[in-house]
Amino acid sequence: MDNPVGLSDNKMKAIALALAEQEKSLIQLLDTKVKSVLDKLDSLEIPKDLTAEVKELQTQLQSTTKSFNKFKEYKPLDGNDGLDADQEALEKSAIAYIDSLKLKSGYDGGNRIDADQEAIEKKAIDFIKSLELTSGYDGQDGSAGRDGLGLDSAVWSDEGVYRKGSYVVHNMGQTFEAVEDTAKEPSVSKTWKRIGSGGFRMTGGFKKEFDYKSGDFYIKDFSLWLYQGEKHSLLVPRPKAIKGDAGQNYDAAKDIKAMQDRHDEAMELQKLEHEVEMTKLWDAMNKLMVEIKL
Repeated sequence: MDNPVGLSDNKMKAIALALAEQEKSLIQLLDTKVKSVLDKLDSLEIPKDLTAEVKELQTQLQSTTKSFNKFKEYKPLDGNDGLDADQEALEKSAIAYIDSLKLKSGYDGGNRIDADQEAIEKKAIDFIKSLELTSGYDGQDGSAGRDGLGLDSAVWSDEGVYRKGSYVVHNMGQTFEAVEDTAKEPSVSKTWKRIGSGGFRMTGGFKKEFDYKSGDFYIKDFSLWLYQGEKHSLLVPRPKAIKGDAGQNYDAAKDIKAMQDRHDEAMELQKLEHEVEMTKLWDAMNKLMVEIKL
């Protein structure tokens, strides 16, 4: 099928199929009509002088039927590839068509008006009020919560037993929860679980094998360190040594003599004190003897 207007292949195939359907319908209609006519001719009592003409007419009808039957077997052939559209020609045709419409410019629209926020809010409030909403029923109270942490937690003491689920504060502001009934010290026993990473603990001198936790203080190289978040931080460095004043020459013999003199004085004083005590004791004994004789 020729394509003088440059239609696409799909459109050409659609047109060919539509034509084929129309031809098929016409053939079926003619076939039905011819058969109807032949049947009527066979049923009629035809005079002898018309027999030849009727037979000729039957022959023509049968021939026509055969011709139409051939059309029944008609199948549309594939059309040739369409030509590429001439873009320039299409644009010119489109422009010419638009010009032919003789369109007029429309009226300019008015300037945009800013929304009245207050009016919008009022309409929204009025709409909500119009719904006549009612408050829902109060729900049932929930179960009592667990004891809170922080200022209300008791300070751990070694004078009692703490039940499972109890909270205590130990060391320097560290919070612990008992995982079972226990009287052991938190941060040392596995019967306690630390809550959070707040607070501090003094652990003494640094030990390489010690399992340090966040918030642990320790002493290393005469300096104060803090272990926090898997990081060792120096807080207070070791103090710098201060050079003292120069000392005087040391005379050992002089110091030894002075020490000996102090020793002799102490022994002499002790001897005098002993003699005084002995005198008092002797006087007391004499007094007692006198009383006994009396």
